[in-house]
Amino acid sequence: MWRAKCEWVVRLSPLLLLVSHTLHHPSRSPCHVVYTEYRPTPLEHYVFPAGGDGLYMVVDSRGNFREDNFGKAVAVVNDVTGDSVSASKRQKKGAGGGDPTLVIGDGKEKSDVAKLVKMVMEKNFDPIIIFSFSKKECESLAMQMVAMDLNTAEEKQMIEAVFTSAIDVLSIEDQKLPQIRNLLPMLQRGFGVHHSGLLPILKEMVEILFQEGLIKALFATETFSTGLNMPAKTVCFTHVRKFDGGSFRWVSSGEYIQMSGRAGRRGLDDKGLVVMMLDARMEPSVAKQMLKGAADTLYSEFHLEYNMLLNLMRVEGVEPEELMHRSYRQFQTERLLPALQQKLRRLEGEHESFKIPDEHSIEEYLMLTDQLVAFQQQMRSLLYQPKYALPFLQPGRLVQISLAAEATDETDGSAEGPTHAPVWGAIINFQKALSKSKRGKDDEKPRSKDKEFLIDILVNIRKVSAQQSHRRPIPIPANSDGEALIMAVTLGEIAAISSLRVYIPQDLRSVQSRQNAIKALVEVERRFKGSAPLLDPVKDINVKEDVYRKLERKLEHVEHLLSKNPLSGSSTLATILEPYKQKQACLAEMKALKKEIKGAQSLVMLDELKQRKRILKRLEFISKEGVVTLKGRVASEISTGDELVLTELVFSGFFKELSTPQLCAILSCFVWQDRSESKSKVPQGLEAPFAAVRDMARRICKVANDCQMPMDMDEYVESFSPSLMDTVGAWAQGARFVDVLKSSGILEGSIVRAIRRLEELLRQLGNALRTIGELELAAKCDKAIESIKRDIVFAASLYL
Repeated sequence: MWRAKCEWVVRLSPLLLLVSHTLHHPSRSPCHVVYTEYRPTPLEHYVFPAGGDGLYMVVDSRGNFREDNFGKAVAVVNDVTGDSVSASKRQKKGAGGGDPTLVIGDGKEKSDVAKLVKMVMEKNFDPIIIFSFSKKECESLAMQMVAMDLNTAEEKQMIEAVFTSAIDVLSIEDQKLPQIRNLLPMLQRGFGVHHSGLLPILKEMVEILFQEGLIKALFATETFSTGLNMPAKTVCFTHVRKFDGGSFRWVSSGEYIQMSGRAGRRGLDDKGLVVMMLDARMEPSVAKQMLKGAADTLYSEFHLEYNMLLNLMRVEGVEPEELMHRSYRQFQTERLLPALQQKLRRLEGEHESFKIPDEHSIEEYLMLTDQLVAFQQQMRSLLYQPKYALPFLQPGRLVQISLAAEATDETDGSAEGPTHAPVWGAIINFQKALSKSKRGKDDEKPRSKDKEFLIDILVNIRKVSAQQSHRRPIPIPANSDGEALIMAVTLGEIAAISSLRVYIPQDLRSVQSRQNAIKALVEVERRFKGSAPLLDPVKDINVKEDVYRKLERKLEHVEHLLSKNPLSGSSTLATILEPYKQKQACLAEMKALKKEIKGAQSLVMLDELKQRKRILKRLEFISKEGVVTLKGRVASEISTGDELVLTELVFSGFFKELSTPQLCAILSCFVWQDRSESKSKVPQGLEAPFAAVRDMARRICKVANDCQMPMDMDEYVESFSPSLMDTVGAWAQGARFVDVLKSSGILEGSIVRAIRRLEELLRQLGNALRTIGELELAAKCDKAIESIKRDIVFAASLYL
């Protein structure tokens, strides 16, 4: 039998070995991987500290991390931020010529990026790619280079010729678009910009000019490092922290490897240079992990879709289970099975080795302790309800606050409950928290009662570095070395309310006035030895709820049982409890591992497959016997938008009453994927159709939840965004692109990408309608395609 042979010649990539095993696994055909254990063009990694004048080599071409040079770079950052080394000392260090690893620039430019670009050109380290994690920042940095010119007169003429030839396919009006008009002067000076907000024709033009060496410095987002083989001699990172949608974090080693891999052109450069612009203190361990860490683990992105399932079920003799069994994700799961089983055997041995005397007493003690904490938390939640607590939150009132682990970003995920001891502070004021409508779309969850009010408290906080300044302050005792600060807490973070009040000055803007107020807290702690008198819940706060009294009795009962336990009051309690906690942690890990092994032994996503089939049957996309129905045939033709919602709308006659521009506007809700900073309004006349789309989405979501497939209804419904409805409606009516831009406020490239996806969706929807005999509605889709498929949005690619 003939057997296929596959050979790849690649640079070192351990992940490729795993992929080769995957290709060999189902077919048993040989798959050979040819690789090198070294990089043909070695890299040198440098740090450019913010406000500095030179580069510090931190990793040489042999891969050695130079911690001394990294410390010098961090010292410069500390100097600039005023944290450590004095400015005069830094200037003296920079002016001297004793450090062979320090490359000096002339320091005349205001921008650090401008300094770096000038130095790169002077040292012939061009071309350079400057990676930024923001489209706006890319353009802003490029505009800062207006005073620099990197190209000769001959190169400028070549750029103008390429530019003129490229935009010649556009109409006169489109050639006058601001993005096109402003790009040529930048390109002629040797600078370029590349991000998803650019018009496709301009992105292609920038790529062509960069490949020809006519762009010396390119400002790009990280997407430029994937899928495009366009290396440079030097790569620069404007930041080493990025926003991942939830918070700022360090760039991972995988992301760093991917972007820094653009440096060094094989056959042209003897080495590649990578420069990190450091604007915050970084620990050497973090830098080592980033610079010398391994590539990100390759995980399968295989996932089930209704469109895919319906197309598989339409083919006789083909089952979705077979495709899932042959997937890379299934292979990964099965490959991990031996290691998981070995780990389970090891844990079972460890669990059996634990010999704990009087284990019953320890188990009882920990159970009672957990009950005690639970009752105390329930009593606090009752006691500090707004109706009881607010009357006592006068300025100067002493309160004890306790922050949870996640509140200060100082948890590794294993801790539970508060990680910082309760500390005393003085109330300054309190106010009602913002309503949902004013909090914005990033905080859509309703507030609980203990978060309805924010209390401003003067407290002593731990001093932090500039790197940690984005975190929430950490309160510390008043007599500790810290910084007086007013921070906001919720009622749920108040652990106790004292009967004492201290004098608080009205003006606390100065550091000295806050420090003087903290001295009053120090005096209270000294007099009462840290145990200030508290308000009595019944006599002072006047809590009369029966639930509170029942909790008090339960608390007293648990405390009584704890006092009788043999471990109560033991001086070696921590030593006695530690082995038992280790045994319980081992048992919990064994349970989780057994569940993981059970999942690895079965077909991946089998439960999800059953859930999706159940949903399709409930919505009548397939029959009870699993045969694809007419609705299923329509949904199987749609892959660009939500096939379930669209199909249900088709069979409800929703689209028949819409005009061609309205059809385009409504369908834009299915293709718009970018996040909008501001909440968009639904265009006049489309309120009812848009509401119908979201109502159908709610119905689909409810069916999914009923079929045990959890979906967040709010998130799912909000995914149908009206942000582009006005723009697409105007474009379908024949508006000029420049007029569409003025009214939308969205980047040109994002609009073009969305309209092209809309054309694809209209084509799929038209084909689906023809399969069920809806020729009139299919003709409407064809007419809609004609109305949007024009001008710059569908300009031909320069690569064709």
